Amino acid sequence: MTIQSLLLDDLKWRDMVLAIRGRIAAVSNEEWTLHAPVDPGVTLLELFAYLLEQRVFWLDQVPDALINALVALLGAEPHPAVAARTVLELTEAAAGLVPAGAVFEPRDHDSPVRLATDDEAALLSIERLEIASGFGATKSAFDSTPRWAMQPLTVLPADSSAAEVVVTLWLRQPPTGAQRGRALTLLLDLDTSMRIASSWSVDAVTPVTVPAEVTWRYSTVGGAVPFAADALVDGTQGLRRSGLVRFQIPADWAPVGPAAAGLTPYCLWFATDRSGFSAPPRLHRLVPNVVAARHAVAVTVPVAELEAQVAQWLPLPGLALQLSDLPPLEDSVALRLKSRDGAWRDWKPCRDFARFGPEDAVFKPCRTFNRLDFGDGLTGRLPVLAAPGPARIGLSYLAGGGVIGNVGANLPWISDAPVAASAVNPVPARGGAESETSAEARDRVSASLEVPTRAVTASDYETLAVGTPGVAVARAKALPGHHPEFPCLMVPGAVSVFIVPEVPREDGWLHSDRAVSAPLPDPGMLAEVRARLDARRLLTAEVFVLAPVYRPVEVSVTLAGAPLDKAAVGDRLRDGLALYLDALSGGPDGTGWPFGDALRPSEFAHVLERLAGEDAVVERVALRLADSTDQLDDCNDLDLAAFELPVLQSLVPQWHPRTDRAGGLR
Repeated sequence: MTIQSLLLDDLKWRDMVLAIRGRIAAVSNEEWTLHAPVDPGVTLLELFAYLLEQRVFWLDQVPDALINALVALLGAEPHPAVAARTVLELTEAAAGLVPAGAVFEPRDHDSPVRLATDDEAALLSIERLEIASGFGATKSAFDSTPRWAMQPLTVLPADSSAAEVVVTLWLRQPPTGAQRGRALTLLLDLDTSMRIASSWSVDAVTPVTVPAEVTWRYSTVGGAVPFAADALVDGTQGLRRSGLVRFQIPADWAPVGPAAAGLTPYCLWFATDRSGFSAPPRLHRLVPNVVAARHAVAVTVPVAELEAQVAQWLPLPGLALQLSDLPPLEDSVALRLKSRDGAWRDWKPCRDFARFGPEDAVFKPCRTFNRLDFGDGLTGRLPVLAAPGPARIGLSYLAGGGVIGNVGANLPWISDAPVAASAVNPVPARGGAESETSAEARDRVSASLEVPTRAVTASDYETLAVGTPGVAVARAKALPGHHPEFPCLMVPGAVSVFIVPEVPREDGWLHSDRAVSAPLPDPGMLAEVRARLDARRLLTAEVFVLAPVYRPVEVSVTLAGAPLDKAAVGDRLRDGLALYLDALSGGPDGTGWPFGDALRPSEFAHVLERLAGEDAVVERVALRLADSTDQLDDCNDLDLAAFELPVLQSLVPQWHPRTDRAGGLR
């Protein structure tokens, strides 16, 4: 039964006074006879009613301190501000190197946003790129204008075969001695699910088991040599997502051929011995000379500036440190104070002082006014510093964050210190957010209570499997009692979860080079879902995460009619029925064919009749499972197991003239 929400603030002063007056005669045994406002007793009742109305109003108001305390008890502290993240493509740099932490400011656009690089980066004089894939004998060549544009290129297959891709970098000048051993980073922009965040994103999930082992090599005088394990970081997670591939420029990296038109070719290879992708990965863009950056600039406040403020402090409540730079990211503030007893203490940031006592060394960062507030000595320790000396305070933090850092792509940036450099961000900066308010934290926690965190029912298993972070699971089917080693028995405690991955389903996918009619999860996806469910299962449950079983279907359809192009009609029927049986976009509701749903000739006839339109009349539809010895049947349904899905293997149309038309011109 649904319980109505409690509403405490529903008593009004007039209602209370009238209710109390109505009880005076009975309670006083009719000895209290004057109930007018001139009576002192009635005056007191009205006064008490006024006070009670105020108390009830206060009781119905939940302060932010209480909300923060309750959220903290649930282990879900309000989120601090978040810095937006992006990628910078270096276009110029002194000596061809940019150190980590270099600060870039807008060149031509009016914005207070400043970006700091996460890592050091080398800038090679790359004028042209060529990418060749043995899969499908495809090749793409492009230069720096405009911004490394290229045609989408399918680079590796999804049929468990070996494949290799070669990337040729045409350099105007070879890497210098100072650049060798430094990091060169490539941006691989892949066509992946929107649910898988790129490696530079705020929402990136790491680590995630790779779908296939991808190895990288580089060219030397003696041939291709693999990178050392500690010399390369693959942010794409084996081409599962868009990401940055960062490697140290080898000392023995050599060109693969002579210079042409003043450019020297240097090669990189990435390959796999066994491709395990759910769908062939497609490369939209490859951008060299990049580095990850975020809207968070490291700031160390000079001691003299801090001393000028603390010199004015008195041992009284209301003390604060005013910051002169951009607003701080709350969880990045590091503050040390030397107390009156001579001991150094590390002070910790907090959201409010209500849950702290007089001995807790905490402060509250205030992004609105760009300052640090301290407690009053009762809730939060009062900062009482040692006598002025060589050093008694230290403060550093990351400045930035918030929605202001979310800017568009292809904007120019410049840096003056520590080196002169310029850059362009090929991807937009995203993910910046302000500090979560108490109301937002309350709403987030309330919403999270509706999300299952423990796998108890079959629906819980399916919801948790689809929500596995870092992989794109489109569908899941949980079968309690199903054990893969005992498929004919109901095994108590066993739960099998069959998952279908998300693969491309754009218009015309059936005839593209990435067509996957029977999508299967890659080994990494199976491992990730298995680990997630294993951590959330009941103690007595045994969980198996498996790929679905696809049953090929053969269809024979008898058509009456004489269209001008029978082959085109047959292709239309074949494609339409394949889409209707699709595991991701098929079925009556367009969300995928239901697991274990029977195949009915009558349903197929209805679908084919709609697809044929005015070109033909469907007279007979017969079905059979291609992996069985049964004959084509137009009367009985084909039953599938609860973990099976259909996939169209063939559709054979048989034509004869229509006989239901009379009269008209011939």
